[in-house]
Amino acid sequence: MEIAYFTHAEDGNTEILMRKIAGQLNLPTNRIIPKKPYPISYEALVERAKDEHEHSIFPEASINHEISDDVLILGTPIWFDELPNVVKRFLKEQLVAPRVIYPFCTSEGSGLGNSINELKAIFPDTEIKLGLAVQGSKVDKADQAVANWLEQLNLI
Repeated sequence: MEIAYFTHAEDGNTEILMRKIAGQLNLPTNRIIPKKPYPISYEALVERAKDEHEHSIFPEASINHEISDDVLILGTPIWFDELPNVVKRFLKEQLVAPRVIYPFCTSEGSGLGNSINELKAIFPDTEIKLGLAVQGSKVDKADQAVANWLEQLNLI
């Protein structure tokens, strides 16, 4: 088992949540890195994400190292109630279908959004487990939510 995650910025909400999960499970992590970095400014980020969403732009991305495990914990923000387009392209083009995915996400109100359905469409034969959604502004206080999620999934 390993963790793959996308965060638009170093120490962003999804990365903070990933560290909490990785710390509980002592797992290796693998960052999905867009070829063209996202802006740090929130307003500029929203503008770019909206443009990608509205114009079906799917940016290229790479990862730190090849994912070889068939059980994956996948972390991402939710943008416009969906997986970011950069994550969708990465999953479709670069990831061999895992046997099991444990999804987690951050958003400011979308929860898991449509991400579970999107994952099922991309990987129809993959078992998608119960996901964890944490409000980005509350990610610093998510330790108990992470522990509860991992216990519920029998991972700890």
